[in-house]
Amino acid sequence: MDLSEQTQIAEATKRVQGREITVPLKDLYRDPLNVRKKIPARSVEELAALIHSQNLLQNLIVRPELAGKKAPKPTGRYGVVAGGRRLEALNLLFTQGKVPADFPVRCLEVSQEDALSVSTAENCAREPLHGSDLFDAFASMLEQGKTVSQIADAWGISPLTVERRLKLAKISPKLMALYRDEKIELEQLMALTLTEDHSVQEF
Repeated sequence: MDLSEQTQIAEATKRVQGREITVPLKDLYRDPLNVRKKIPARSVEELAALIHSQNLLQNLIVRPELAGKKAPKPTGRYGVVAGGRRLEALNLLFTQGKVPADFPVRCLEVSQEDALSVSTAENCAREPLHGSDLFDAFASMLEQGKTVSQIADAWGISPLTVERRLKLAKISPKLMALYRDEKIELEQLMALTLTEDHSVQEF
């Protein structure tokens, strides 16, 4: 993903409505919808030191946890869909005894429907997502019922770009793991999407 795509995707965040709330640290957890999976440990340690010295300067973006199949109700806990690195830094400060379990964390609560889109947009705006995380995010949006055109319109990119990302999301898990570990280049991965047969891709 190039810089222009990152900028266009980041603009999507501005179109989402939410409400500002304060949540105790103990009631926050990393939401499975958070698209960023790869967070360097050193990055978390540096951010923890910054938060401890200057406090939390940016809201976490959350969605309420719901329980119950027939009539889901809020549990009082919140999943962090964007701001996972900040959450890990806060938890590190807690384990170091520098903040209490009920430390008040400023959050922006968004709807269940907007959670995945906001996670993708917010993460791209702060630090480019690893390609594999973005591929997975687009695939999840498709599974939720969005069309290629809807995804493209929402993020201001072409349908062709979305289709290419979706092809990459179907690549062999073994090859995707190599890509995540930076042992294979994106160009090599793209060349392998000519077939969807994982055994042929891995050959």
